[in-house]
Amino acid sequence: MNNKLRAAAVIAAAFLAVAFLVPAPKSVPLTERYPGPWRTDFSRDIAIALGKNQAIGCVQFQYRESRLDPGEYLVYCNDRGMWRSYLVWIPSQKITGPHMIDASIPP
Repeated sequence: MNNKLRAAAVIAAAFLAVAFLVPAPKSVPLTERYPGPWRTDFSRDIAIALGKNQAIGCVQFQYRESRLDPGEYLVYCNDRGMWRSYLVWIPSQKITGPHMIDASIPP
């Protein structure tokens, strides 16, 4: 039993050492992840994903594709002057949002 406790302690210590010594990945700024310019041409795939997920106020939208993940889009929707933001994944037709508009990427 003593050997099992010792082995568990060694494994736990190794895990903690790795967790604290390996730097966390730096997040990429939105302006780099979704480089401009905005696209305003109609995207059927984005419209389908927004509709399927009942996105609010997305009759008119503009979008930018992720530089890091093809098929992922930052979408800004305008409903009577009120902007909302969504993340849209075309392959899975999933979305998140609405989110607030990020000040670093104005509409």
